[in-house]
Formats: sequence, structure tokens, C-alpha cells
Amino acid sequence: MEYSCDSKQMALLVGETLERATNVKTIVCDNATNHGLIKSLLLGTPAGLSAQEVQALPFWKRLSYVDLPTSALPRFPFRKPQVAGETLRLEFFEHSQHVYFFPPAAR
Repeated sequence: MEYSCDSKQMALLVGETLERATNVKTIVCDNATNHGLIKSLLLGTPAGLSAQEVQALPFWKRLSYVDLPTSALPRFPFRKPQVAGETLRLEFFEHSQHVYFFPPAAR
């Protein structure tokens, strides 16, 4: 990828890959600016895109979101992403700037 790739181009490329591939097990995102849209889609806060723009993105258009359980703790605006009713796994590792995304099993 070129350094000039923006976050929408990166989301499009990753979405196309996930749409075609059935053996992708993990995607790792760091804090690069062009990973921002992917991370926001996975956290249920697709900032900067209209619903119509999200519906034009391969794979990402299939995401639905479930609210997190009610808690006495401060509420963050995140929601759990799902594809066909299966929740995607996200892991944030301590002392790391990486987000590990585990897509659903082969479709």
C-alpha cells in the first residue's frame, strides 16, 4: 500500500479481501491514520461516512450492531459488530496500539 492511501481506500481494500476470502482469521490494525475508519466500523461508530456510503462498502455493509449491556459504569458509544448474527471478536492488548479483529468463520 502507498502511504497516500486514505482510510476509505483502506476500508474498501480490506472489505473486498474479506468478501472474497474464506480463510482470513485475523486482521490487525494499529494507530495508522488510514486504519481509523476500519476501527470505527468495528466499534460501531462509523465516523465520517453516511449510511449510504457504508452500504457501498464490501463486507462492511453486512455489519449490524448490538448495544452493550447496561452498566453503572460510564457509557461509551461503542456497539458490538455482528455479521449474520455472529459477533466479531475484537481484542485490544495492553501496552499495544494494535486492534485484533477476528472475522466470522468461513461463510
